[in-house]
Amino acid sequence: MKKYFPLFGLLLLLSTSCFTSRKNFTLYTKSEVHNMALPIKTNGIYYINDGNKHYNVSFYANGLCNYYELYWGLFFIKNDSLMIQYFYVDQESFYKRIVIELFGTIINDTSISIYKEKCSRCKNVYFGYENKTAIVYDEPRVYTFQEQIKLDSANAWFLNKKWYKKNLRRSATNCTEGDKRF
Repeated sequence: MKKYFPLFGLLLLLSTSCFTSRKNFTLYTKSEVHNMALPIKTNGIYYINDGNKHYNVSFYANGLCNYYELYWGLFFIKNDSLMIQYFYVDQESFYKRIVIELFGTIINDTSISIYKEKCSRCKNVYFGYENKTAIVYDEPRVYTFQEQIKLDSANAWFLNKKWYKKNLRRSATNCTEGDKRF
């Protein structure tokens, strides 16, 4: 039994160091995400109006988005409503990547407003999520478009994952009704 203890410890360390909570990452399974008309610009970066360059989001014609230059995800637009799902990376948590959802509205092709943030795994763990799983901003965050060079969407880490490719193919063959939550 003693000779298996180091092996068990190594397996436990490896398994807990790379968990990704992707249960709520569902937009990629919707065929509408990959075929939507885009009423916003995708050739630059949207910055928050308060001048804080740390809060920015880039949208790509293929449905991918990049939030805060670190986190990759997808977005969906229906009428003037916007939903973003991205993976937040936390090296000190059991789950290294958790899904955070942002909800907003399209003001025009160069301005968007984000009014709500939702994360089912963030309750009592992250700032602002005390005893709740969603944060509604007192004042919506307004982002405006600036033409700038943005990251290549091929850098999104999940594009080559088996679970992503499998469900992406499934969404291409099954036209779904859309996300009932949105």
